[in-house]
Amino acid sequence: AQPKAKDMYTKGMLAMRTLQNAYESGNQEGAIQQLAVWLKTGEIEMPDQYAGYKDLTDADYYRFAAQILSGTGSEAIAAPTGEVTGIRAK
Repeated sequence: AQPKAKDMYTKGMLAMRTLQNAYESGNQEGAIQQLAVWLKTGEIEMPDQYAGYKDLTDADYYRFAAQILSGTGSEAIAAPTGEVTGIRAK
């Protein structure tokens, strides 16, 4: 029997793949917003290069999410307007 995806990949890896697919298919804003929420709530662990930051604002989480999903490591997406909102996914 073939192993199932959930046996080969962590939940976080599968969630990131889903967000990357949404980002690449044109739903950049939605994917960035969701990743920002997951980073803020700890649902997805903050990458090591951002781990030293403390007292992050919603705009910081949004910027980091945009950098992660764009794959550029820079601010490729305009600054957010308003608060990061969403439901914590489990």
